Parts: sequence; C-alpha cells; structure tokens
Amino acid sequence: MSVIDEVKSRLDIVEVISAYIPLQKAGRNYKALCPFHSEKTPSFVVFPESERWHCFGACGEGGDIFTFVMKREGWDFRTALEELARRAGVELRPRTPAQKQAEEEADRLRELLAAAARYYHHLLLHALEAEAVRDYVAKRGLSDETVEQFSLGYSLPGWDNARAYLTEQGYTVDEIIKVGMLVQKADTGSTYDRFRDRLMIPIRDVKGHVIGFGARTLDPEGVPKYLNSPQTAFFDKSHTLFGLDMARRAIRDEDRAVIVEGYMDVMQAHQAGFSNVVAQMGTALTEAQLRQLQRYTKRLVLALDPDAAGINATLRGVEVAQETLEQEWEPVFDPRGLVGYEGRLGAEIRVLRLPRGQDPDDLIRAGRGSGVGGGFLPPDVAGGDRPGRHQGQGPGSRYAAADPAGGDQPGRAGGLRPKDRQGAAGGRTIGADPSAQRRTPSRAASARHGQHPGSAAAGTYGGRPGEPLPVGAFATPRPPLADR
Repeated sequence: MSVIDEVKSRLDIVEVISAYIPLQKAGRNYKALCPFHSEKTPSFVVFPESERWHCFGACGEGGDIFTFVMKREGWDFRTALEELARRAGVELRPRTPAQKQAEEEADRLRELLAAAARYYHHLLLHALEAEAVRDYVAKRGLSDETVEQFSLGYSLPGWDNARAYLTEQGYTVDEIIKVGMLVQKADTGSTYDRFRDRLMIPIRDVKGHVIGFGARTLDPEGVPKYLNSPQTAFFDKSHTLFGLDMARRAIRDEDRAVIVEGYMDVMQAHQAGFSNVVAQMGTALTEAQLRQLQRYTKRLVLALDPDAAGINATLRGVEVAQETLEQEWEPVFDPRGLVGYEGRLGAEIRVLRLPRGQDPDDLIRAGRGSGVGGGFLPPDVAGGDRPGRHQGQGPGSRYAAADPAGGDQPGRAGGLRPKDRQGAAGGRTIGADPSAQRRTPSRAASARHGQHPGSAAAGTYGGRPGEPLPVGAFATPRPPLADR
C-alpha cells in the first residue's frame, strides 16, 4: 500500500471535509453549498464510498481528499500530503528501491489470493468432488446469488492441487507460502496444501481485496471445524471484520452496525436483505475492529451466539468497547445533593439476547421458512433514525411493537413481527428496539457497577430473547466535587 493510499484508508473524507464546511446527509452521500464558488442551492456532493467529492454547480470542481485540502488551503500536493499524513498518524519517508519492490511484491501476492479465490469458486460450481459441498450450501439455504456474491468455493481433497494450479499460473512456492495457502514442514522443508476438502470462504479487507480464507470441513470427525488462514502480511484476524467491505455502505446509511459471530450469520443476514451485518474474527471484539467500525458509526449491536463462548465473547466485547471508545463526562447529583460526574461512552452499544440454542443463522432461516423474512433482530425503523431524531414506531418503521406472547416462537425474535413489507427493495438494515435504550437498572445492578441507584447508566438485566440489552451507557463514576 502506498503512503497516499494509507492516508486515505485512515482518514474519513466526510470527517475531513465537514471540518471545513457543514455537510448534510443526502441518501448515501452528503451535500453542502460549494466552498469554491457562491451559490444558494447546494451542489457540492461528497461520495463516501468512492472517497471523492464533486461540485455539480458553476465551478465543476472535483477530486479526492487531497485535492480538497489543496484547493481549500491553497497548498501544493507535498504540503497537503504532509498535513494529512500528520492527521492520519502516517510517517512520511522517501520511498527506497526496497520499498518500491515490496509494494510490487504485495500487489503480486494480492493477485495470487484473488486467483486462488477464483480457482476455488470454479471448483465449487463444476467439480464432481464438490457435490456434497453444493448439497450442504443448498441445505443451509444459501442462494446462487449469495454464493456468487461471497465467491464461495471448494478445495479438493488432495495434498497438492492448489499448489499445482497456482504454480501453473506462474506463482512460486515461496509466494504461495507467504499468503498462507501452503504449509511447510520444518524438518524436511516440503509443502502441502493447507486447505483440503473444505468449503472455502474468501475473507476480504475493507476495500474488497481477498486477504485470506475461512474453510469449513463437512466431515463430522474433521478437526478443526473451521480453519482460517494464518497471520500473514495481509491477514490479521484481530484487525479484520468479515463482510465489512459489503456492509460499510449500509452501516453508514443506517448509522448502526450489527456484529455477529460466524461467516454463515453474515451471509444469511445479507441474503435476507440486512446489509449492515459483520462478523468479528476471533473469540472477541478487538480494539482494532472497533476503531474500524467507528469510521462508519458509533451505534453497535452485539448479536453473538447464546452459548457460554458467545456470552464470554459478548462480555469481553463490551469491556473492549469501554476501554477503546471515547467517553463523555456529564454532571450528576448524588443522594446528598452534591454534584459529581459520570463518564459515558461516546457510543451506543446494545447486546441482543438470542433464544437459547439458536444463533442468527438459525433464526434467519426459521424466519424465512415461516414467512417472517429473516427477522432475527428487531429493526427499529426502515432507515434514517439518527441521534437527535425521534425513534419511535411510525410510518417509516418496518416492525410493530413487541408481542408479549411472542417468546421463542419459530420465525420470531422476541415476539417481533413484520409490519410493513412493502417498499423494502434493496438492502435492509437491522438494529434494535429504541424503547430499550434508556432502561434504568435495578438498585442491585447499579450497585454492582458502582453507581448511585437511579442513575441513567444501563446495566445487564433480564428480558425476552430477541430483546436488546442497552449497555452503551455504562458509567464510570467520579467522586462528588465536595470530596475532591
């Protein structure tokens, strides 16, 4: 990755430009009065997905984050690069011949991974050996379009099929080892295919480049059930969110990200039209993953599996969020009438309780079969509910209020039922019931978190499966002013 690309990847063009001019949301994009000529009707548009801007008015200017600050500040490119690199925390150094060679090698390895993904995908569609995997994919309810969208594939059962194919394409054994597709024996130096007789799931970075693979065995005795690529120069599971390349637009539009645990959860959700769903890689959310999501939203819903591992992952995710995300301090009164301060996360985090023994994948498929259409989470509105705007049931809402008798009925998540199925073309987004956002915890729960009873900080409490538990307001109390 070049220095320019690294700066762009770390800076949000919307945040940079909004520091100069007020931007207004307009669908997927943002608009404003053009800062480069006088006008009364906004014609200046920022496109977050392409990281570009353009004026459709008199001046007709356009470009990227660099051209904007150059034109706005009157800088040359070098000055703009230095300033934006400083903001992004990127160190500028002259590119040495070794760096140029490294960049060329990285581009070649990316193409190797893309070629491997195409190879595996072709095998899934056409290889006789893949018949059982094709049956499994159909049984899981994945459509042909989803298989194509996620480029699902199949690895042959032999020990050197992928190696043979990729070397025929001109790649060396050393290159195939570097991207994690070959295992090299320490004693003999011989190699063999890492992935054999498995359903192959390409893992992509936020720009859509293949960086690794997740591979599922269909053998009941196969261990491990899922085998991921090892850590490489491209793939680090602690820095990766599966599906973010496809979800980031919906996350930004809905201002909410839903985090699930598995590949299948993400694919089923996207197939059902819920496009703001991603999966954590590893056993719990990491700081790097949260910081990636912060570029698109500060509203998170954790919808992890309800087993012991999922519960632990959820608790750890909340802890990491509390440690990672910024806090805002607010004055409060204690029972003695003294003024103190509570620290609140500068983000909204909710935990969704799923029915015991079911994960999002199960609920989506059950919902589809019963005509509910994959309502595994309670979406609050069809879109456009942003902080500071009313978040209630209304004409824009797709779901009616919770049904007290709903419980764990098949196809229902916490008794929620579809309300308006029309006008839902394109990707849908999912979130949580806003009525649960500001629930006050019990005195015992408040005491466990070191809070005064009755404070607005939310803790963990009981509720029906499918009901969101708001934890984004966890408070960090500070002593009253009189005691400091």
